[in-house]
Amino acid sequence: MKAYVKKVGARGEVVIPKSIRNEKGLETNSRLEIIPTKNGILMIPIRKKVSELAGLFGDLGVKNVDELDAITHELLAGI
Repeated sequence: MKAYVKKVGARGEVVIPKSIRNEKGLETNSRLEIIPTKNGILMIPIRKKVSELAGLFGDLGVKNVDELDAITHELLAGI
């Protein structure tokens, strides 16, 4: 895995290298979930629209908001 060094722009923007965009299927206006972690920042491409998730949780026996949040993160991350 190749490492890249990028500068953060004046408005907080960072350019994702083209090879990574191609590999991960990111196009103009692709959406990313950005999650701060203990050691850095995790960016996960969002592959589904919220409307496409309707009805997916009923069979999973979701009991509370925390469980729903965890399941949503897994679904959006494509796990």
